[in-house]
Amino acid sequence: EDATRFTWEPEPGVKLAAIIKHISDDTGFILAAKNLSEIEHRSRNITTIIGLAWIFMLLLSAILTWILTQFNFMSSPLEEDEIEIVSVTETQISDKDLDQN
Repeated sequence: EDATRFTWEPEPGVKLAAIIKHISDDTGFILAAKNLSEIEHRSRNITTIIGLAWIFMLLLSAILTWILTQFNFMSSPLEEDEIEIVSVTETQISDKDLDQN
């Protein structure tokens, strides 16, 4: 295909997606173009929606984290009063205890 595709700005604020093709009998060219303003508008809208959704999810995450920490829903499996610290010396361990492992 011997067509050339390009973007063209014939005047400030007007941007076109264009394609130009040479006619086979050497009588001239065919040029077709489409205004890109609607596509650029949609692209800006999508970017805005994604940005707002990201901010919303970030705020929702922060709020839920705060709620869970305030009501202690995220408690640890062991409470401090359930932990028992045991001190073992070498003389308390027998050879029999070591052979079981």
